[in-house]
Amino acid sequence: MRASERYHSRLVRGYWERAENTHADMSAESFAFYAARIAELLGPQAKAGTVLDHGAGDGRIGLQLIADGYDVEFSEFAPQFVERIESAGHRCYRTDAVPADCFDTIFVNGAIYYVHPSRILREIHWLLSRLHAGGRLLLLDVPTTQLAYRLGGGLFLRAIRKLTMAYQPHAGGFFVDEACIAREFPHLSVRPSWCDYRVHIEICR
Repeated sequence: MRASERYHSRLVRGYWERAENTHADMSAESFAFYAARIAELLGPQAKAGTVLDHGAGDGRIGLQLIADGYDVEFSEFAPQFVERIESAGHRCYRTDAVPADCFDTIFVNGAIYYVHPSRILREIHWLLSRLHAGGRLLLLDVPTTQLAYRLGGGLFLRAIRKLTMAYQPHAGGFFVDEACIAREFPHLSVRPSWCDYRVHIEICR
């Protein structure tokens, strides 16, 4: 398993450290849609409090939220994105150096599935420890094993997905086992995402 985790870590880092942005396939209209939907999930700024956009990529979602009046900080591991966010005048932590007990809300948009399945529960516990007591962790747009059948494809492709849990093999993405997370965090809430094979998961500290 350790060899698998090491290979996965190299794959994810290699892919994202070569990336020029994280929303290359999104039109301005699509970007505005996603930013607005995330703002709805965060709720009013007074409720959201101090927000961390974890695994922020090039930061465009968080920057839009700042423009809308939210108090947002960032975390990211790809150096080019850290530099881009900091050059815009905003704080961006390395993803493994986010301080504990500092945030009221953390959202992870379309990124938690790049965590290796053997580490995902530890990663969620770690993220919860970055929150103030009573804070909210929002895992957004999560592709789940339970909904993977909605992607369709032939019998062989469906079998490969089930055996490997691989969602984006070229980038190190996996389907997330919603039931496994629910067993570890029984008070979570789940709602549909904007994509029919994904969900939003909310866990409170």
